[in-house]
Amino acid sequence: MKLHKLTHDKKLYPNKWCGPSILSILTGATSEDCAMLIKKKFKRKYCKGTSWTQVSYVLKKHKLKVKHAFATRKSEHDEIVATKLFGKRFKIAEKPQTLIKWFEWHRIKPKENECYLMAIGNHWMVENHGMMFDNHNPEGVMISDSRMKKARVTFAIKLSK
Repeated sequence: MKLHKLTHDKKLYPNKWCGPSILSILTGATSEDCAMLIKKKFKRKYCKGTSWTQVSYVLKKHKLKVKHAFATRKSEHDEIVATKLFGKRFKIAEKPQTLIKWFEWHRIKPKENECYLMAIGNHWMVENHGMMFDNHNPEGVMISDSRMKKARVTFAIKLSK
């Protein structure tokens, strides 16, 4: 999947949180535009600490499709929410995995128009062809060099155009 350069609107105060930043990378819109969509829809004053529901709203607005999802948290609440969102395309891993282990065990060679949107701990990142993108590394960094490589993967959602 072709990712876009992270862009901020220079006229506005730049929104540098991970949620709007990864949405900018995925959609090509500025991070402020993505934050504004979330703020208007969910009646929020600020856009930080975005949830999957908020992120998926912006993805749908930009016509990105969810192929399937993996979750590593094993609470009843997470299962109920994920089943409502993804239905049969949802799988729960047996135990929490670090980013490196997840990449080794679950990664299938990606198609050109696919990438993974991942929640690692409480941080959103995009994985595309072995590179991790977020607000700290908008140009991308190899998974082995990522600062989050030992953090636990909470969600991994496969996206396509």
